[in-house]
Amino acid sequence: PSVQVEVEQRLDVQVDQVAIYGYIDRLERTDEGVSIIDFKTGKHGTKTPKEVPDHPQLALYQVGMLEQGEKVRGAELKFLGNGDVRTQFQKPLEGETLDMWKKRIHDVAQKMKGPTYAATPSETACRYCTFQRVCPAREEGRRTIE
Repeated sequence: PSVQVEVEQRLDVQVDQVAIYGYIDRLERTDEGVSIIDFKTGKHGTKTPKEVPDHPQLALYQVGMLEQGEKVRGAELKFLGNGDVRTQFQKPLEGETLDMWKKRIHDVAQKMKGPTYAATPSETACRYCTFQRVCPAREEGRRTIE
């Protein structure tokens, strides 16, 4: 079957009144539907398992594409860094699994809408967080809000 490839595809959709916005690295379209691919170029990432059912970024992309009426065939993480190419898969979201991810999106959005939003620091999350300058869990953030 022929494959149509799209790169850096914008995702801008509402999921149960929650705005989802981002860019998907690669979409591969066939007659059977669309596959979502996210490239990781850093050194991090597990070598196992082959499947990543609980990966929130892939799930968010799948939910967003489904909300746009796409038939999603699943999603993949492709690790390209450190000379060790590998792929991890997430099966297509459907039924109870799809409902669970929609609920998680809703729950996170509700927490973020509240009058306060508790910081949940971790070495991994903080490394890439864009709110470090105002985060109360970090020294520079505490100085900003005090």
